[in-house]
Amino acid sequence: MENLILFLKGIIIGIGKIIPGLSGSMIMMVMGLYEKGIDALYHFFDDVKGNFKFLITIGSGILVAIILMSKLIKVLLLNYYFIIICFFVGLILGGIPSIFKEVKGHYNKKNIMLFIFFLLLVTSLTFIDTNNQMMLDDGFNDFILMYIIGIIEAATMIIPGISGTAIMMILGLYNILLDLFINLGNFNLMISNLKSIIPFGIGLVTGGMAFISAIKYLLTNHKVKTYFVIAALALSSVFLMIIQAIKSNYYTLDVIMGMILLFVGFISCRSFDKRFFK
Repeated sequence: MENLILFLKGIIIGIGKIIPGLSGSMIMMVMGLYEKGIDALYHFFDDVKGNFKFLITIGSGILVAIILMSKLIKVLLLNYYFIIICFFVGLILGGIPSIFKEVKGHYNKKNIMLFIFFLLLVTSLTFIDTNNQMMLDDGFNDFILMYIIGIIEAATMIIPGISGTAIMMILGLYNILLDLFINLGNFNLMISNLKSIIPFGIGLVTGGMAFISAIKYLLTNHKVKTYFVIAALALSSVFLMIIQAIKSNYYTLDVIMGMILLFVGFISCRSFDKRFFK
């Protein structure tokens, strides 16, 4: 049962990776899996069997979500963007109180200023144009580009509150990444796209190792300040998603359904079946 719950959590985390404005690592944070995941990766060889079991279960859920649901999420976002975003806004809002518990009693001037700085920094992304999207040109530059995308993806997977899809959209790389995820579900397309998958994977691994070490150091030596930054990133990601939802096309029924799903997401994360979300 425990493995099934972890697998299902992995699916939700994987969906979070696809939704623009949402952070998969933030979903891990609100589900209480983030620090455990960092420890499992950083101390992998201290308990290979246990850490491998944990990571493969979560990772399988994430991979299943990316492979099987990328097309579905693309269609849902195209037709029901406002409703889908509302659910995840509720989910993040429901998890934010647990993040603030980690900084309780540490509300001094420096920490508050740190919180405000990162809150303003990330929310400023709202004013950046995300309409320009790059395309691959089958040259050597594609190798470098996919490697860089891999590093960026690793950073946004590990740093809570930073949406990989939002960053990719800002950089004009979102369509390239989404097409890569969609092609993973088709063996023939996957083989033909190895020239993109290989450098992306190399960037993902090398970037992941670097950022995991950095986050582990911060959580060990500057945990309170790190959580203040994470809290700022969480709130700013909610703001970014709300702005994006407002900019989308929606009708009165969409607003009603969106508010219902926002409430469902919030309640789910706060109290419904705590074995699943905590």
